[in-house]
Amino acid sequence: MIEIRIHGRGGQGAVIGGMLLAKAVFAEGKYVQAFPSFGVERRGAPVEAFVRIDDHIINARYQIYHPDHIIILDPTLMNSSFAFAGLKKNGTILINTKESPDHFKKHPIIKDAVELQLLLQNQYDVVLIATGAHKSSPMNITGEKLTGVISGLSFLCEQSKGKNQKIGKKVIVIGGGNTAIDAARVAKRLGSNVKILYRRTREEMPAFSHAINDAIDEGIDINFLTSPCSIIQKESMVDGLICKRTKLGNADESGRRKPEEIEGSDFELKADTIIYGTGENPEMKIIPSAMQIKDNIIVTTVGGKTSWNNIFAAGDFIKQPKTAVNALSSGKRSAIAIDCFFRKIDFDNIFPKISFESTNYVEMKAYIDYLNQEHKKTPEISVSEKREIVTFNDLNKSYFYEAKPNIQNKLSVSERLVNNPFAEIELECDKKTLAGELARCLHCGRCIDCDNCYIYCPDISIVKLDNRYEIDYTHCKGCGICVTECPRAAMELIEEPTGF
Repeated sequence: MIEIRIHGRGGQGAVIGGMLLAKAVFAEGKYVQAFPSFGVERRGAPVEAFVRIDDHIINARYQIYHPDHIIILDPTLMNSSFAFAGLKKNGTILINTKESPDHFKKHPIIKDAVELQLLLQNQYDVVLIATGAHKSSPMNITGEKLTGVISGLSFLCEQSKGKNQKIGKKVIVIGGGNTAIDAARVAKRLGSNVKILYRRTREEMPAFSHAINDAIDEGIDINFLTSPCSIIQKESMVDGLICKRTKLGNADESGRRKPEEIEGSDFELKADTIIYGTGENPEMKIIPSAMQIKDNIIVTTVGGKTSWNNIFAAGDFIKQPKTAVNALSSGKRSAIAIDCFFRKIDFDNIFPKISFESTNYVEMKAYIDYLNQEHKKTPEISVSEKREIVTFNDLNKSYFYEAKPNIQNKLSVSERLVNNPFAEIELECDKKTLAGELARCLHCGRCIDCDNCYIYCPDISIVKLDNRYEIDYTHCKGCGICVTECPRAAMELIEEPTGF
């Protein structure tokens, strides 16, 4: 079978191209299959189309993840990692462009620390390492190398590629994070009886609460306070698992109470397949041995600079919670720190001026303002322009009424597991519901021109301009009524320096 993936942008180019190719091959007596996959239906959004060609009837019913050939209709997609994802060895790429092939030389692939060092010596002044945590943490128990023991990450990755994975009827999933929950729910949809083992209680589970609830609703049994000890072997295959009951002791470094095994509480569970989701670590083989590492994490400054002067790190490679928000935040910090590196600016010195108080979050606008001030030799950011995060408790709640969130409609459990097991279970909201959810936003810390300050000022010191307000300090006596009556805490009362 020949599989072709076509990449284009918003419009019908990729879809029509795939259809014309399929018709031409079909006219030659081949079996064909052609279908689109729209990422986002809007102008300019990436669009994919797929074509399969074979001498026999094609029964595949999934997207093409490992194409023999790739066609790029829009050259701007060449910078997108997904455009080349999964291309088979010796596969071909056809690009709709007037440029020569040399123009599209691939970026270097870093396989080890030696290649990283050569890259710094020969091509780049700075490298940012942000490759994520894609290496499954081992369970460190007897038998985990047996056939039938699978890491949750590899299991989910293969499933996302549309591969038909053969797992047994009795599946045990070990772990309490999102990887474990997702793996358990996928195994359930593949027809297995699934049991999750977790060493702590429900309260300590790091997985999303709604995902845990969905797993329970779908009939997945979760055994809390249960720790795996060793895997039972039968002819080099998994046959079961020996476990122990646990109790919670004192808190560990994560802030959660540490599970302690109870002696004499051993018991066995039968299993055909064991999937473990016991944590993820970064791949360390690209890191130079001389770089400072602690607990599989690169030691960095707040700006992401490592012990090597021109190597920075961000995301799951540094010490911070492994969430998308923190990854994005560290990427922004590192981008600013690298810019400072080239400008010969001390990032640690300006960090307090561009960050939100008591956090590591930085504001790009504040950094650009700082650069403009330095260029124009204007005064530094004043105390009245400091950045703080406004919380719900800072709001004047007298101006708001309670509006409970709408409950997300979902497919029933029977619809999820029977009709189309991998269909989206959270149903689309109607426009009225969406508008209601948007209206619940309180706009914390943001002025929305409500005129409260203008109306309540007893000295008529608030001046309304076209799209903002100004304070007439000649008449303002600093009573603070405007700040108190601001519903969204967009104003702040600061004591004026007297010099005494």
